This record gives sequence, structure tokens and C-alpha cells, in this order.
Amino acid sequence: MEVQMHSPIMNIDETRELGLQLCNMLGQDPSGFLAWCDKAGNHWLDAPLYGVGESSRRYSFQILRTYTDDKPWYINFMIIPNP
Repeated sequence: MEVQMHSPIMNIDETRELGLQLCNMLGQDPSGFLAWCDKAGNHWLDAPLYGVGESSRRYSFQILRTYTDDKPWYINFMIIPNP
């Protein structure tokens, strides 16, 4: 079983804000995420995607494309609960 939550579609500033909150909540070093934000910006077409996960804690979040110019990103947060 797994639980997935999707954020609303966001621009890079909104994505950065929510992503930093997730990194803080999950105890992740945000440096890789912030570097991705600086590189990707709102240029969704050629930007790589970003994802982080911790198998021992069974969670992950990914930043995926929406394919819109104004708000090109959304965050997919996934939790795999203990059986």
C-alpha cells in the first residue's frame, strides 16, 4: 500500500517554498533541491526532474512537469506505510 499526495500546480517560487518545507519536515539537506530550483526555474521543457527518497523511512517526493508555462511544476509526495 502507498499514499500519494499531489500539490497544486505551481511556479518555481511556490515549488521552492513547498519543497523547502518538505525537506525540513523530512530532515533532508535542501542543497540539492535548491540547486535544482536554480537550474530549472520555470523552464520546464528541457529541465531535468527532481526526486528524493529515503527507503528506511519509506517516503519520497518528486517534482514533475505540468506542461504549462505559468505554473510548470507540481510535487508528488509518496509514503509507503508499514504493513
